[in-house]
Amino acid sequence: MIPYTLRGGLLAVLLLSLSASAGPLSRGGWGQLEWTANAADAGRGGTGLAISDSLRIPLRNPAAVSGGRLTRIQLGLGARGLTAIDNTTSTSDVTGSFDQFYLSFPLTWNRVSASLGLRPWSRMDFSLRNHDSNSEGEEYYEFLKGSGGFSLATVTFARDWPAQNLKVGLETGLIFGSLRQEYSLYHVQVAPPFDVRTNYRLGMVGPSLRLGALWQPTPELGLGLAGNLPTRARLSLDRESASNNDDSRQALGHVDVPLTIDLGAALRQNTIRWLADLSWSDWSSTQLAGNSAADLSLARRQDSALSLALGVERLHEDDFTLAWYRKWDWRTGLRFEQGYLAYNKAALLGGADEYKDVNLLSLSAGCSIPTRDRLGWMDLGFEYTLSGDKAGLGLEEQGWRLHASFAGSDLWFRRPVYNR
Repeated sequence: MIPYTLRGGLLAVLLLSLSASAGPLSRGGWGQLEWTANAADAGRGGTGLAISDSLRIPLRNPAAVSGGRLTRIQLGLGARGLTAIDNTTSTSDVTGSFDQFYLSFPLTWNRVSASLGLRPWSRMDFSLRNHDSNSEGEEYYEFLKGSGGFSLATVTFARDWPAQNLKVGLETGLIFGSLRQEYSLYHVQVAPPFDVRTNYRLGMVGPSLRLGALWQPTPELGLGLAGNLPTRARLSLDRESASNNDDSRQALGHVDVPLTIDLGAALRQNTIRWLADLSWSDWSSTQLAGNSAADLSLARRQDSALSLALGVERLHEDDFTLAWYRKWDWRTGLRFEQGYLAYNKAALLGGADEYKDVNLLSLSAGCSIPTRDRLGWMDLGFEYTLSGDKAGLGLEEQGWRLHASFAGSDLWFRRPVYNR
C-alpha cells in the first residue's frame, strides 16, 4: 500500500511491506519519506533481506531537510496473514506488529540545516509449519518461526542557496538490526520422539551514505537528483542447538548496498501537478554481478480531482522479470491500487526454475487534516491488501494496517505557488 499526501508540493510517501512495487512518486526527487519494501521483499512477505546478498536502503533526498521545517512522525499498527502451498508443503502465518516509526528533529543555522532521524526499513515476523513423511514412511513435523528487523539511523546536513534556488544535502547513516529464527524437527514414530531445535540470530551493521540536490529554476518546475554510494554491511550469525549444546558464532561476510541514482521532476500547472521519477541501480560491484534494476513512475495530481500513478519496475533477473502498478486517488481519501508481478518460483519456494504471475489488489481510505497554521498535515488511514495467485502457485496474502502521521510545513515549491 502506498498512501501519499501532496500539499503545496510536499510529497510524503509511506511504502508499506504489503506494497505491489518499489514505490511510485519520487524515489529521490522531492525528499519524501519512503517505506522500504520493494517488489522482491513484498513477494517474500517482507523478508527479502534475510535471504539476499545485496540490498537497497530507503530512498529520500537529503537536500529536502534544508530549511529545517520538516518534522515527520509516523506510527502504525498492522496485521498480515500469509498462506503458501506447493506440492509438498502447506504453510500459514498470521502476525500483528507495531512496526512503523519514524522521527526526525530538524535544526537550522545560517542556511545550514541538520536533521536526526530513525526509521525501520525491514520487518520479519512469521511462523511456518510443514507436515511430511520420508521414503521409509516415517512421519515428521517441521516448525520454523522468526522475528526481527533492521533500522536505519541517519544524520543529515543540507545547505540552501536561495539566489540559485538550489539545495544540496548529505545523509550519513548506520544500518543495524537482527533477525531471530527457531527451527524444530519432530519425528512422530520414534520412541521417544526425536526432537531437534536450533536457534539462529542473524545480525547486521554497516554504514550508508547518500547525496542529493534539489533545484527549482521556476516557481512551477522542480528537479531532484539523489544517489547512494556503494557501501558494505557486516553480517554475523549466532547458532544455538538445544539438542546437543552445539553453540557457535561465525562471521558471514557482508551484504552490498549498490550504487543508486534517482532522478525526479515536478511540474505544476495551476491546480495540476505532473510528477515523474526514474531510479537506476548498478549491481555490478555486488554479489549479483551483471544485474541491474530500474523503474519509472509517472503521476498526475489535481487538488480536487482524480489522481493517477503508473509505474514499471525492472528487478534482478534472478528473482523477478517485471513489476508494474497503477493507482487512483480521490481527494476524499479513497484509494485503489493494482499491481502485477512476474517472479521466479524457484527463488521463493524452491523447485523448478519457473516464472509465475501474481495480481495484487489494495484498497485504502483515509483523510488529511491541516494544522491550525495550515503548514502541516495530520494523516489518518486504513489499508486493506489482498493478493491472489492466478497461475496456481498457491500464494495468498491479505492484511490490514492502520497508520497515523504528521508532516511539517512545505519544503518544495516556493510560497507564491501555494495560492493561499
